[in-house]
Order: sequence, then structure tokens, then C-alpha cells
Amino acid sequence: MNGFSSTQGIPVAEWIKTPTRSTKAQSSLIFSLKWPRFWDYLDHQYKLTAHQDSISSNQTQRKRRNNFLLQITATLIFQIGIIITQGILFNHMLRVNIYLFIHFGQFCLTAILVDTSVNLAGLFKSISLSLKSIGSSELQLEKLRQLRQLYLLTVRATESAETFFQFLVTLHYVSNFVDLIFLALNFKSSSNQFLILWIQLVTFGVTRLIYLTLNMSSVHVNSKRAFEHLYQLSLNTNRISALEEIHKFMMRISSTNIGFTFADLLLISPNFITSLLSFSFTIGIALIDKVN
Repeated sequence: MNGFSSTQGIPVAEWIKTPTRSTKAQSSLIFSLKWPRFWDYLDHQYKLTAHQDSISSNQTQRKRRNNFLLQITATLIFQIGIIITQGILFNHMLRVNIYLFIHFGQFCLTAILVDTSVNLAGLFKSISLSLKSIGSSELQLEKLRQLRQLYLLTVRATESAETFFQFLVTLHYVSNFVDLIFLALNFKSSSNQFLILWIQLVTFGVTRLIYLTLNMSSVHVNSKRAFEHLYQLSLNTNRISALEEIHKFMMRISSTNIGFTFADLLLISPNFITSLLSFSFTIGIALIDKVN
């Protein structure tokens, strides 16, 4: 058996098809998702967009468009690399087509999650900017109350999106980790030509996971930005009614952890990124030790 056909006794054909299991699981979950929560999210988003100022709305739309273009460009470059590596070095064009189909599904899921995250983060950021623009000398109580209502609606939109995407997000992280662990276990015994494919897959997988995590954590980060502006407003007014409204607003922000979660256990936030990196390094060191 030559170096192209197996790694540690596992045929390349089987290795190429390993993501299929997670893709089938993702497909089956589509029919068991809580679709009413998705319609709730779209309904909340429509109401919030109607109240969003034109500058913030244009910035969010531009960022969503740029993120999509960035993802599709990176995916196309990766797919071309896979075609060259598998099609020329391994001469497995049928398996190339299967693998391209699998990664197209993963691209769609990542693109939807990133787009949803950018949209929600933009809505929270718009509220923070509106709070910052409120005059400190003559605090507009009605404007403050309206922003608190919009914040509550944005939180509900986030909760609906999180409930709908929760299983897919969890499965996406788990399947990517399983794939990366499988690649790491087969690193040492891989042939030189197989290492080209190994580097491509690991680089793209890690980059995509980091990119997705950063965008999803931005929802939680932007949901807390309003707190600082509210605290500043509380220092610039002595009106009891205004202070009460500010207090209600601050209590709402600090009362819940807003954002996407991993298996409804871990909030995807900057702390989650730190934990994810620590876990990855620990697993990496353990795998290297096992291989050695």
C-alpha cells in the first residue's frame, strides 16, 4: 500500500468521508429545530430595523456584505486548493466533489451564524450610540425609555436566535474539534503529499472556527456597551425620574448573560475564547505526547 492510500491503517477514502457523519447529523437536526423561534427572531429584527437610524443601519449592512464576501472568497480559495491537492496528487475527483458538497453546507451554516451575529451586534451598538448622543444637560426621559424598550426587544431577538441555533452551534463546534483531533492523530504517519492536504484542512478549519467565535462573541460584548453610557448619564443628572429610568435600564443589562451559548452551558464571550484556546492547547499537547 503506497503513501497515498492510508494513514495509520485508515484509508484516505474513509478519511475524506469523515465529515459526512457530522453533515448528516446537521441535516437531520434541521427538521427538529424550533422554527417558531426563528420566525420570532425575524419578526423582532423587522421591528428593530424600522427604529434603527440610517447611519447605523448602513454600517451594519455594509459589514454584513463585507463578511459574506470575505467568507465566500476564503472558501473558494480553500476549495480550489482541495481540488488541486486531491484531484492531482491523489486522483480522487469523485471524493473531491463529495468533499466540496460537504464544505458548501458548512459554509452556509457559518455564513448564516456570522450574519445573524453581525446583525444583532449592530442593533446593540446602535442603541449604545443613541445613548451616547443623548444630551447630558437636558436628559430626554422619553427617548431613554424608548431605547430601553428597543434594548428589551433586541434581547428577545437574541434569545430567539440563540434558541433556534443552539443545537447547530454546539454540533458545529463538536464536529470541527473531532475533525481536527482526527487530523492531529494522523499527522506523524502521513506522507509528504498527504501533509499538503493536512495543512490546508487544519488551517481552514481553525481559521473558520476562530472567525465564527469572534463574531458570535461580539453579540455579548456589544450588549454590555450601553452600561458605560448609562453610568455616565447617571452622573450628569439629579432628576429622580431620570435616575429611576437609568437604574431600570442598568439592571436589565446586568441581570442576564446575553448572547449565543455552547450547549446552553457556556456563554460565547471573550472568556469563552480564552477557555477555547486553553482547551485547544491542552488537547494539542496531549495528542503530540500520544503520537510521540
